[in-house]
Amino acid sequence: MKANKETLTEEERSQFKVYLEYSGLDEEDVLVWIERNRRQLRYNRRLLERAPEAIHGRKFIEGPKRPRLDALGRLILDTMTDLEGEMRRRPKAKEIWESLPIGDVVQEREGYDTVWWQSKGREKKTTFRSFENRVTKIRKKLLS
Repeated sequence: MKANKETLTEEERSQFKVYLEYSGLDEEDVLVWIERNRRQLRYNRRLLERAPEAIHGRKFIEGPKRPRLDALGRLILDTMTDLEGEMRRRPKAKEIWESLPIGDVVQEREGYDTVWWQSKGREKKTTFRSFENRVTKIRKKLLS
């Protein structure tokens, strides 16, 4: 079926107005473009109607916009905010290290060498130097 103004669907009419306004083409050229692309437009519409979960899955594929903190990162953040309230200043990494509660997340702390912690059932090891770097990154996130 040849496209003319009377045979356009509501969606095609809105596209027609947009293309006419922004493309600088005349009405006949826009109608020819719509006629050539009708099949693709129908396919896109049907795809969206049949598979809304595919659109929802796009969020999973693209991933989060901001990186998330793991269990130790959340614990560092909580401990840091608690200490800031008590001390009225930003605590140093050493002070945060000393006040990490041993329990669900932190399994064991060996002086200022390493901390053994657990996330999602796996035991992990973090050195004090890595811990300092994590504290710095978390601080930067809080300031931004």
